[in-house]
Amino acid sequence: MLRNDVRPPEDVWSWSGRHREWLQAIRLAQPAQGVVLVESLAAVTEAEDRIKRLETELAWFTERSAHRPAVNLKLRGWSRYFSVGTLEPAYRTVDCYTEALFRQFLVRKHKVPGRESRMRVRPVR
Repeated sequence: MLRNDVRPPEDVWSWSGRHREWLQAIRLAQPAQGVVLVESLAAVTEAEDRIKRLETELAWFTERSAHRPAVNLKLRGWSRYFSVGTLEPAYRTVDCYTEALFRQFLVRKHKVPGRESRMRVRPVR
């Protein structure tokens, strides 16, 4: 689209609802370019739907994991040993970190592009 000097309006954020509406309303000079644009938008939508399904599976597995009680006991002991205040931030940090790692694993396993580039995993300190 940059080759054709087609740029979004300045008040439109990338991949927002208005951005997608703008992309769908674009009419390019060559019909083949329009087909490529429609197919690209469909691929992005399919990848987003696939990530949503994987996140649903992730939530289902984490709720029913046989290792969950043992991990919770270990984390509880670890957080009490190092605790200075409330335990909630420590649990949240570990939970976010493990969820991000598991999501990255599922994304790599199912070869779904996109989500891992926006997600930043912070090391536990």
